[in-house]
Amino acid sequence: LRYHPALPHVDDDGVRTVHPAMLAQVLGDDRKPVTLHRTWLTPDGQKAALKTAKKLMTPTRKMRNVAIRLGAPDHGWLGVAEGIETALAAGAKHRIPVWSCCSAGMLQTFRPPPEVTLLCIFGDNDRSFTGQAAAYELARAVTNLGVECRVMIPETTGDDWASKVEEDRAERGSP
Repeated sequence: LRYHPALPHVDDDGVRTVHPAMLAQVLGDDRKPVTLHRTWLTPDGQKAALKTAKKLMTPTRKMRNVAIRLGAPDHGWLGVAEGIETALAAGAKHRIPVWSCCSAGMLQTFRPPPEVTLLCIFGDNDRSFTGQAAAYELARAVTNLGVECRVMIPETTGDDWASKVEEDRAERGSP
């Protein structure tokens, strides 16, 4: 992950503004860059109140089996999630490296590298069932490849692992 202090943003209406941003390289299964993920932020690090605060740049090739690699697999264990914040939260809570696949659609096309023997899939609990369906579709495909899988979905409808970690902090009274 990288930080840019003043990245230009063009709204869908053509309005141009400048904001701090988090940048992340999206890599293919060959570990080569496919695109750049940008998340515009407020000066204090929250997601900016923009109509589209997250954008992918035009990819250099097909967006299949891609991820933002937030650490190397640990003794064959790897987790995957949709968004960056969700991946970071799930990784911190469960103490394993978790990669972001950027979206539910890209999550279900992900295939782990050969060194992965256990894949933990941190699905979102969407009202539309999009996150859950993507997580279980990935689990089905990867299990058929001989990789052990665990699908973990927060209990509360509408939650992802980032909101679950925030909820846990609030219950403990931690900042």
